Amino acid sequence: MNLRIIGVLVSKDISIFFRNRFFALMTLLGIATYLALYFVMPRTVDESLEIGLYARAMPRSSKRSRWKACAWRGLTRRRRW
Repeated sequence: MNLRIIGVLVSKDISIFFRNRFFALMTLLGIATYLALYFVMPRTVDESLEIGLYARAMPRSSKRSRWKACAWRGLTRRRRW
């Protein structure tokens, strides 16, 4: 295709697009908002993240509590002969 045909098709699409004024207005406002946000955002990013965890009660670490956890998961003790 040559550039003349492409230009005619693009101009036809733009004229059809701007027939619906609300759609055209919303599109232009969206593009303007996107550009404004793009230039307002900072150039560099701080990628560090600090997380604080809070546990209400610490789990017991006895053999019995470990056995309960294994039994809950469906695991069994190995028999020693």
